[in-house]
Amino acid sequence: MRLFVCILLGTAACASRPSAPAPRATTPVATETPTIETPSIETIRPGLTVQSVAPDAWVVTHVEVHDSNVLLVRLPDGTVLICSSPFDSDTTRALLGWARARLAPTRLVAVNTHWHLDGTGGNAAYHEAGVVTYASTETQALSLARGPSMRSEAAEGLAPHVAERVRMTPVEPARHTFDPARGLTLTFGGERVEVTYPGPAHSHDNVVVYLPARGLLFGGCMLKVGDSIGYLGDASLESWEPALARLRALGATVVVPGHGRPGGPEILDNTARLVREARAAR
Repeated sequence: MRLFVCILLGTAACASRPSAPAPRATTPVATETPTIETPSIETIRPGLTVQSVAPDAWVVTHVEVHDSNVLLVRLPDGTVLICSSPFDSDTTRALLGWARARLAPTRLVAVNTHWHLDGTGGNAAYHEAGVVTYASTETQALSLARGPSMRSEAAEGLAPHVAERVRMTPVEPARHTFDPARGLTLTFGGERVEVTYPGPAHSHDNVVVYLPARGLLFGGCMLKVGDSIGYLGDASLESWEPALARLRALGATVVVPGHGRPGGPEILDNTARLVREARAAR
């Protein structure tokens, strides 16, 4: 875990920097410090970046819209799994272009992780590119009922060129649905992908995607880094912590939140702190 955190934060966070010669030590001091390189961040286009977070796993970040994360995983049979989506169709096309050029997928499968645009906004672009899409029945219903109003609200406060792309994005349902109470299990080349509904948290329909063979969890917007709990307009503060407890039971070692830097299980602890603070403030 320390190695993973060091990779994410860079050598400055985990290794000593060269400095002026120190006074002679009276006890032996290690003279060699392991060098750990920071993973490079590639720009797909302005406002859209990508970096590796684990073997055959990448986080694409829609920087210009709240640093929103999408997880891409290349599976043993060549399928590329996409967890969540960018906010708009045009940015989703750029993500798909990078995936096809760099990952050479045999097919593409996307999971809508909740009904907000950073869970479903890419559906129209996914479908025009032949991507297979899944959403829970609750996500599907909320998206169809409230998606147009959410699209207008999401565009407010964004840079004009980004807001225009968001307003032009169709609200489109996924092609396949599943019962959130039962979840969804998919298998690709012998590797299992588990889509689980832990309970209401950031939104009433938020699901997570877990790859148990890798210990890799995409928690989406129900997981928070930093000191802000973010948008609470559709949240359930009472059931958020029990939902987090269900995620802890998975035993993930690599955790990707919906916004901000990936890390490990400490992200669940940080989220629980923010939820408690929000409940107390309310």
